[in-house]
Amino acid sequence: MPRSPLAGRLATSSLLVLGIAVGCGGGGERKSIADQIGPASKMRTEVKKKDDKRSAEELKEARKKAGFVDQDELAAENAKMFEKSAREYVKTRMKEYREFMTSFRESLDDIEKQAQAFTKAKDPQKAFDKWRAEFGKRAKTLMKTYDALTGNGAEGGNTQAILSKAFRAWENLKADLSPDVGKNERFAEVLKEIRGNLDEVDKALEDIDKDESLNVNKFYKPKKIDEDDEEAEE
Repeated sequence: MPRSPLAGRLATSSLLVLGIAVGCGGGGERKSIADQIGPASKMRTEVKKKDDKRSAEELKEARKKAGFVDQDELAAENAKMFEKSAREYVKTRMKEYREFMTSFRESLDDIEKQAQAFTKAKDPQKAFDKWRAEFGKRAKTLMKTYDALTGNGAEGGNTQAILSKAFRAWENLKADLSPDVGKNERFAEVLKEIRGNLDEVDKALEDIDKDESLNVNKFYKPKKIDEDDEEAEE
């Protein structure tokens, strides 16, 4: 007896349901997307790195061969180039540096001499005020010369670092000058410290002057310091 159309359709539907059940793992249980994809891959930080038994020097050499730039070496090379340029700056102005150092030491000698004279004067304050007016003019010229010579303290490299230390100490001493400054227990010690730093500057200048590898700027012209309109230092 022939099957009806309805019976045929029911049979086809049953086969489809069976196929889906088999494709989903059988037993009618459908797998989740996570189960089908599988476990997640490990993060890079979770992957155990293989121990590298090479020494620090070997690793450094390997990185160099691979084209990596060592930052410490690069910084050292840049510092070396900067210092060479600074030394050339000083050598180009060597005559001015020598003259400045002479004026600097003369200023210290003047302060030391007058400090002792004030204590012996009949009127220490009057003697101090009289000297202070003239000293102020010379001090202001020295400061202007320093700024012009050192680019406001920015030029000169390692030499400038020492000179700056001495000059700042001189400025502090200048600000503390008084009729009885010579009686201060730190007075002689401060003068000694400043002169010690100036001795180091002189050695640095001598070394730079003898360094034949340094180039001198032949087109450089010294700056003229205008002293005519200088006012006394307050």
